Amino acid sequence: SANHIGGLIGFNPWGGTISRSYSSGTVAVGTNSSYVGGLIGQQSDSYVDASKTAGNVTGLADVGGLAGTLFSNQNSVNGNSINNSSSSATVVASGTGNPNEYQYYLSAANAGGLVGLDYAGGTINQSYATGNVSGTDPNSKFVGGLVGEMFQPSQLAINSSYASGNVSGATYVGGLLGNANHGLINLSNASGNVTASGNNIGGLVGSLDYSASIN
Repeated sequence: SANHIGGLIGFNPWGGTISRSYSSGTVAVGTNSSYVGGLIGQQSDSYVDASKTAGNVTGLADVGGLAGTLFSNQNSVNGNSINNSSSSATVVASGTGNPNEYQYYLSAANAGGLVGLDYAGGTINQSYATGNVSGTDPNSKFVGGLVGEMFQPSQLAINSSYASGNVSGATYVGGLLGNANHGLINLSNASGNVTASGNNIGGLVGSLDYSASIN
């Protein structure tokens, strides 16, 4: 298996900045691969600004049109954000979990048109995704038009952003966001069709948990 796979860079850590960049084509890796993104595989406490992607992005889990995962160290002095960026890539997560993550995610596809998993404090500002997103396994969950899942803590946010692609999966499937476990969705919308075979399905958000809110 391979992990941290991106159309431009695999891992953007600790204060790195990617600005005015573009990636297109196909990013497709093996059945056991995760942290897969059209531009970045995983971003940690870093920044993306005014960048975009197109094409196709496929992986097992934590798959995003722009970034597979946004991960923040809560003790870091750096921020972690995607700003004024977009993706038109088609995103497919073929599995039901990432074997490299905590047990919680072993049944999660975490597929999003822009970001697969936003974990521990990443923010998405004035950005959008237009590509279709799908979790193809019959048990896939956390699939969203913009973000698959936002998972703790409360400073997670999606601001002034949107998704217009069609979204499909099994459970926790939303036009903008599959599941929000904490965090804020502010002035954001979705317009794509949402289809799912199970529960927790929404035109905007599949499920709001804990302190998550929509303004």
